[in-house]
Amino acid sequence: MNPRNVSIILALMMIGWSVEALALKCPGGIISLGELKAEVHMKCGEPTLWDQRVEETSITTRKGHYFQKTLTVDEWTYDFGTNRLVQILFFHDGKLVKIKSGGYGQGLSGPASNRIGIISVGDLKSKVLRKWGNPTYEDQRKEQRTFYGSRGKVIQKTFTIDEWVYDFGSKRFIRILTFENGRLVENRTGDRGTDETGH
Repeated sequence: MNPRNVSIILALMMIGWSVEALALKCPGGIISLGELKAEVHMKCGEPTLWDQRVEETSITTRKGHYFQKTLTVDEWTYDFGTNRLVQILFFHDGKLVKIKSGGYGQGLSGPASNRIGIISVGDLKSKVLRKWGNPTYEDQRKEQRTFYGSRGKVIQKTFTIDEWVYDFGSKRFIRILTFENGRLVENRTGDRGTDETGH
């Protein structure tokens, strides 16, 4: 690869952009697309963070034919610390389909209020967890939505909606985050948080 291209990729990683890869070197060996979760776990160990959701899609054609597809999506995040790049692995029905390298790791030690970073709409849940830690409160629900495709198709998709609330204390506003299928879609500000005694 051209040295100039390598420099550009490294610069993008440092400012938080992600780059997709076809393989990843782990302590137990190299993993590549198509491998099963068990194989990846054996080579890379327990992920730092993980998330799982089920995506359901049903299609009804104009002639009344009905098709349904259910997909289990797993996201495994490996944060190797501040000297290495974060790796996010995506599995569909237990098979590795994507490897993304993000910015340098941040580690997960210390309270969330000590490591608040910038988050943006479109960020994955794993990225928010790395930057803000575990939420003070969380809730999850399913929503079914209807879309109309070409040739009279009626498409119904099930979305997993997560609501996360962060209370960073009385000197900061409460933050309410909404995720759809693991991706941040809304970041709202609430009232001032409570102090350590809950007042």
